[in-house]
Amino acid sequence: EHVATALVEKGISCLAVDLRGHGKSEGGPDGYKQFSDEEHQEKVWDVRAAWKFLSEHGVQMERTALVGASIGANLAIRYLAENASFAIAVALSPGRNYRGVTTDDAIVRLTPGQMVLLVASEEDTVSAEAVALLHEKNPLQTEVVLKQDIGHGTDMLAQDRALQDSVIDWVAERI
Repeated sequence: EHVATALVEKGISCLAVDLRGHGKSEGGPDGYKQFSDEEHQEKVWDVRAAWKFLSEHGVQMERTALVGASIGANLAIRYLAENASFAIAVALSPGRNYRGVTTDDAIVRLTPGQMVLLVASEEDTVSAEAVALLHEKNPLQTEVVLKQDIGHGTDMLAQDRALQDSVIDWVAERI
């Protein structure tokens, strides 16, 4: 909530999407654990629906940041690569392939001017290795933040207020 509030205070609109099977959505918070690979891959429709909602309310793609955690990070990278009008994404604890939601292919398809902030905690070795490899694949369009002992996904923001602030500033500087 702090991130959303801080972005709004900087004049940046935001919409937090509760992906199917997560959080308070139907089947949440742990329903996603029973999903097939195909059901995980279909979460891109949640992102598309969120964008449709925002665009119907006058939000401009080029002034929108995609922010995702865990599988949401993978979805943010993929959606950015598919939509040249979006400028930035923040990927908290991305992976290279979460149940078929891949990022290696997407990170190299970014268009000029697009940027991704890749964030991971070093003890989360899967995400930390993914961040390093994604940055290696596209060093000009990615920035990396590696922290220590702050967990995975949105837990990192809860554990490290300075990280929250740096993510907020990174987004605000680029929107």
